[in-house]
Amino acid sequence: MRTDASSALSHGLALVLILLAPWGCAPGGLGLHTPLKNAPDQPPGEKTLYQRLGGEPAISAIVDDWIDRALEDRNVNFIRAGQPHTWPANPDSVARVKAYFSQYVGMLTGGPQIYSGRDLLTTHTGMKISEGEWLSFLADCKRTLDSMGFNANDKKELLQLLAGTHDAIVDK
Repeated sequence: MRTDASSALSHGLALVLILLAPWGCAPGGLGLHTPLKNAPDQPPGEKTLYQRLGGEPAISAIVDDWIDRALEDRNVNFIRAGQPHTWPANPDSVARVKAYFSQYVGMLTGGPQIYSGRDLLTTHTGMKISEGEWLSFLADCKRTLDSMGFNANDKKELLQLLAGTHDAIVDK
């Protein structure tokens, strides 16, 4: 018999997989083990995802809401409770993580930001992040994007870019 938590996790996992599968978004698709300088070039005259989302203010708002959701989501275990190295979710550390996420998402979507944090593989090594936690984290991002009213294509594109970081984050 399924518990409410496992049922919710299964529903969230299915939702993320359904959303990403049609766009060929296999985990690890971008292999982002080292930071990128910016997103792929756009055709002339076409706006970048960064521009379509609304630039730096919108990216910051997305990240603020997304991280707040993930911190509250027991299926994500953002603070790594029960792991050798727990993360202190105090105001300073949360602000620092949000700033790095904003840089990274801005850069990933074609904005002018340069990610100044450690590469993703180094950062997440030893955190023992499970596939379920990863998929719940992406589902939290989708809920944030849904709540902010972004269009379906922009949501799919951002989720696809984020899914490409899978291999650098999820423990093998």
